[in-house]
Amino acid sequence: MTPRSPGLAARDREIVTLMAVGASDRAIARSLDLAPDALPAVLDALFRKLGLQDEPAHTRRVRAILSWMEAREVSRAGGPAEAL
Repeated sequence: MTPRSPGLAARDREIVTLMAVGASDRAIARSLDLAPDALPAVLDALFRKLGLQDEPAHTRRVRAILSWMEAREVSRAGGPAEAL
């Protein structure tokens, strides 16, 4: 499945940024003021936005980061991803 790069909400961008720097689930949850057991649902929602719901968890994280980074590059070039 090819990841989509929709305009992400500020919270979604924060999550992807934290994943990109290697933050643990616990650190991500703490940064978002969430209980650690609430984070999987938040991550699943983000992965669905990116079209990554049918992939293994570790692959979804990497693909989410790559999708977001690619969309940012398109945005900088003045392409259609300016909403990111």
